[in-house]
Amino acid sequence: MKYAFYPGCSGHSTGKEYEDSTQAICKVLDIELVEIPDWNCCGSIDAVYSFKPLYQTALAARNLAIAKNMHMEIVTPCSGCYFTLNRTNKILRENGRTKRLVNEALEEVGLNYHGSVRVWHLADILLSDIVLQKIKEKVKIQLNNLNVASYYGCYLVRPPEICNFDDPEHPTRLDNLIETVGASKVDYYGKTRCCGSSLGITDEELALKMSKDILLNAKNSGASCLVTACSFCHMNLDARQKNIESHFDIKLNLPVLYFTQLIGLAFGIEPKQLGLHRNCVNPKKIYPLTKTSVSHTPALMVRAQERKFVSSDPEKCIGCVVCEYACSLTNEKTFNPTKSRIRALRLGSINNLAVACRHCEDPSCVAACPRGALSQEEDTGIIIVNEKICKGCAWCISACQFGTMMMHPDKKVVFTCNSCKDETDGPQCVEWCPEEALTFATAQQLAQKYRTAAENNQFQEAKTKKDL
Repeated sequence: MKYAFYPGCSGHSTGKEYEDSTQAICKVLDIELVEIPDWNCCGSIDAVYSFKPLYQTALAARNLAIAKNMHMEIVTPCSGCYFTLNRTNKILRENGRTKRLVNEALEEVGLNYHGSVRVWHLADILLSDIVLQKIKEKVKIQLNNLNVASYYGCYLVRPPEICNFDDPEHPTRLDNLIETVGASKVDYYGKTRCCGSSLGITDEELALKMSKDILLNAKNSGASCLVTACSFCHMNLDARQKNIESHFDIKLNLPVLYFTQLIGLAFGIEPKQLGLHRNCVNPKKIYPLTKTSVSHTPALMVRAQERKFVSSDPEKCIGCVVCEYACSLTNEKTFNPTKSRIRALRLGSINNLAVACRHCEDPSCVAACPRGALSQEEDTGIIIVNEKICKGCAWCISACQFGTMMMHPDKKVVFTCNSCKDETDGPQCVEWCPEEALTFATAQQLAQKYRTAAENNQFQEAKTKKDL
């Protein structure tokens, strides 16, 4: 099978894990996805159609026209794009005036279109009887212990005259997939309710409540995780879950997967290939239930525990910033603290502290990058920045809880501590610190150091009291 592939904006940004998992499982299923060349945003955001319906129709029609010249049907993983492209087809077939105006615009770029290209949702292809049988044959790991709640949302099933994927009120195709991979489907109230994604800006309070009701109903019905086929819904239910928990003072911790990620787990594909490290709610809690990656977990944990990073002792640090100069000289060949990968901070009026990358086990910076410009060395934990891909969006800077991702003042790409891995004597900030306030050690070594210091302090206090 071969299709013109329309990834949509989210596929190359906030929903990159959806495209990663899509490509991974389609390779196993021998489905060829040929990305539409020079595609543009289809204008699926409601505001575009509400204020400029002709503009939105023309935007979508251009993608359809390019696909027509490819002589292929379109497949898209995004429910919003699926709805928009199909609505555009309907408009151009039924409204002669709009079709004329759109084609006048398309003629400027040597294109024309009259509503003839068939548009499929990726789920339509993968959950057809033929491919579903093929999925069943390709399953390597039966997900017997996993209780999965399916979530359809709006655009996948409504309105039925445009999105004819399944019954709009009682859809079952995602549930059939869940059973095909050996998992148990969870019946709950809310699988076709709107998650409030389009209200995220205009009425956040209502949007959070709508998402909370769906997640809470699924969790209370026994779900281990929730699966969806919509990028907008995934962002609302996954990325905003922490906001929901804090706003309503509840605990959810319910992983939200794309249905392609669920298939990939059943195929035995490594979680990282499926983009699961990019999911905001950590899905690792369900890995033992899928019986996948369990054999790899101990080794990864050992490597993570053995990773060294630069740590600062605030009782010794005097804020002299020698570490910043040593770092910038070593890595940038200049004395310029703004180009340093370690930063000295003043805490209040007295305390000082230097911070550098902690080489986290599950780095939030890597997960947050919408372009896949960041990766991590497994053994050292060092974050690698692909400067050819990084566009300086700074999402990783916002995601880093330690504040150790920084923007290069000249290159306008992010950078962070590389542990001076090319230096034989290790991090130069540690070597040059005049107060020996910096240490290059593992988390366990630091814990032992501070435990020993605490015990010594307690011993000295006890000794002093006894002497008195």
